Amino acid sequence: MLGYKQVTIIVENKLDTGNLIQTIREHFKAHYKIEPELAEYKEQFTEAKNKIHFLYLSDSHVKEFLKNNFRNNLNIAILPNETSLDTIKKYSISKDIYEAIEDGMNDSLKSKDELLLCNGDVVFKKVSIGNVGTLGKSFEHSWFTNIKNFFNNLKNIKYTSVTIQTAEEKIIKTASSGILVLEDYTTVGLLPNVKESSFHDGRLNAFIIAPLSLFSYIYYLIVIFLYHRYSLTHLPKNIGFISTSKLKITSNQPFDFTLDSALLSAKEIDFEIVTTDINIHFGKLLKEFVSADKVAEKQVKDDVRIAYLPHGEINNLLIEGNIPLFKKASDEDIKETLISIKESSKLNNIFISLMIISTLLATVGIFQNSIPTVVGAMILAPLMSPIVSLAMGITRDAKGLINDSIKTLLFGMASALFFSAIVAVFMPLNVMTEQITSRLNPNVLDLLVAVFSGVAGAYAASKDQVAKYLLREWL
Repeated sequence: MLGYKQVTIIVENKLDTGNLIQTIREHFKAHYKIEPELAEYKEQFTEAKNKIHFLYLSDSHVKEFLKNNFRNNLNIAILPNETSLDTIKKYSISKDIYEAIEDGMNDSLKSKDELLLCNGDVVFKKVSIGNVGTLGKSFEHSWFTNIKNFFNNLKNIKYTSVTIQTAEEKIIKTASSGILVLEDYTTVGLLPNVKESSFHDGRLNAFIIAPLSLFSYIYYLIVIFLYHRYSLTHLPKNIGFISTSKLKITSNQPFDFTLDSALLSAKEIDFEIVTTDINIHFGKLLKEFVSADKVAEKQVKDDVRIAYLPHGEINNLLIEGNIPLFKKASDEDIKETLISIKESSKLNNIFISLMIISTLLATVGIFQNSIPTVVGAMILAPLMSPIVSLAMGITRDAKGLINDSIKTLLFGMASALFFSAIVAVFMPLNVMTEQITSRLNPNVLDLLVAVFSGVAGAYAASKDQVAKYLLREWL
């Protein structure tokens, strides 16, 4: 217990207090031998070490009090009432008024307060920009409500162009369908699978919802609304995450957003985390967080995870409402792959050498009836590269790429026929091995093998990590 010698009960109007305030005053006199004073929230308050102020106010007036006094070294506690539900939830205050008084007089529950300001206004719960669905409260709903919200969000998907700037002046230009900003994701239960705490860490937390296709948006909705299988380290790729002490979000045109329950509109929104001089008493449920906060160092370095946010030409498609069914890769995304494919379409010494060697190896392997030798020759053969280049040329209507690919393919096939014929003519064997007879009557299964092999080869060509993995396994 604290050695408070004075108690002030701060109300909205001293002339309009009911029986409950009188009961509270009697409780203080009986249990703490203190005669509480009454004061209105708009009054000027002076710092006093042995004095505590109990706020018996609505949510809006608690916010106004904190905004006006956050630079005053005041001791604060909360008295619950039916008009302060957001305050009760933020500070985890007991709804039993006598337990709340006990917590207010408990030294172990006192800590410096930290506030999230949005354009100068105090935020208790969250700020929702655009359509965030029920990302912040999906665990409170039934399956039926979640399914209903799922289809409503799928129907009303809309993207807005935004520019985001962090405290370290990192600038992100992207398209987003919704942004959720809050001070602490731990105590609100947004990420139940996260063990680390964001309680009073000196940073706000922003979740940027930006699916790149209808398919990925459906996946996001399923994860958020139905299964809730996500955490901070395993967020869906559709969600970017930024943790910083300051954040500015701007747009070319005003966009609607909600600050707690208030509907607002603006072209620019400034967020800031402020560590106040106010000492506030939290509820017992946050005792562990409060104890850790007294010894923890504030983490002010930005944490930015935006690798999968839309950028470049895909931004314009999303903003215009032309949302692709599957993710559309921009030229910037596949720049290196395109360069590699263009190079692979051209005839060069490496292609010629590998073509000759693989042909000779395959021919010997067929006569030897050796499956490993034939497979090795297939892996060594460079024909897959111009085939992929030809497919890309047809897809992108690139005539130069098509012509180069066809020339390379024709040369490759001609060289294979020529050198295999030479080897067969001079080979001192006249046998029909199993490897020869199996290739005289191809069927549908052989066609499927060719198709699936082509798909695998194209995928490996576009993904360096896959190609490296296959090479490592082969070696």
